[in-house]
Formats: sequence, structure tokens, C-alpha cells
Amino acid sequence: STLRCGRCDGCRLGRPCAAVGPGLPNYGFRPPDEHGGMWGGFGTHLTLPPSASFVPMSASVPLPAASLYNALANGYEWTIEVGGVAAGDRVVVFGPGPRGLACVVAARDAGAAFVGVVGLADDADRLAAASSLGADAVLPLSSGPVAEQVAEVFGTEADVVIDATPRALD
Repeated sequence: STLRCGRCDGCRLGRPCAAVGPGLPNYGFRPPDEHGGMWGGFGTHLTLPPSASFVPMSASVPLPAASLYNALANGYEWTIEVGGVAAGDRVVVFGPGPRGLACVVAARDAGAAFVGVVGLADDADRLAAASSLGADAVLPLSSGPVAEQVAEVFGTEADVVIDATPRALD
């Protein structure tokens, strides 16, 4: 998550911080030697700047479900806020990991008319999860040109394409 200034209108109103631009001080992209290196969310201790804000979570939320908040938040941000997905759109998501699956949920929530998910052949369980979360079609890639496989299964028209892969496909 992005560090916030805590003083601008965005911070005060719960919107994006106007003072800290994209790609600037994010927790996951801090050098390990800065402030003792305690920037990771899985550590037993974490550096919190004075401007840190907290979002309370009910104790009734099970810990495994609570741990998905970041992936789910990313999925909604990438799909609706950045991607602008709206009712009737055709959406293709590359990558059936937690964030890609969250994009499926967000696209369905936004009223997308079609949601397709592309993954690797080894992603069979994740592609099945994508189907159960509302994907209309899934594509386990085989060897060969990716664009041709995608066009054959999903067609050539998409309003929004979301890359939720950890790296570019070879």
C-alpha cells in the first residue's frame, strides 16, 4: 500500500493521496536498508510512519479471509478504478492468481457482460476457481502464439484487458 501524507484532501476524505504520486513510497518497494528494513507486511514488526492510517476490521472476520484484503482491493482498483470496467464490457484477465481472481469478482460486480481468464496449463485449479467466481470462459495456454489462442477462445474484441501476471509470458 502507498504511504500517505495524511494532510491533503484525498487523505482526509479517504481517497487517493494527492501529495504522494504513483510509484513513490510504497511499502513493497522500499529499500531494505531504509529504517531498518521493516516494511514487509508478513513481518512480526513493521515500520509505520506518523501519517499511517488504519482500517478497522471486525474480529468476526476469519484470519484466512482477512489476509486476502490486499488482493481483493487490488482487483477492484485495477478493474474498476483504473480499468473503468462498466456494465456490458468484455473483460479479459491474464493471470488467475489471487489478484486476477479478484479482478474476476470486481468485473462481475461492475456488470461486465463477458469475463475471460487466461492462465498457464499448470493453473488448472486456479482457472476452475475463476469459473466458479464468474468467469465465462478460461484459457489454459499451450505452446504457441498467445494472441492467436486468446483470439480463438475469446474473440478479438475486449473493452478491458488486465495483466495480473507476475511476469511477461514467453
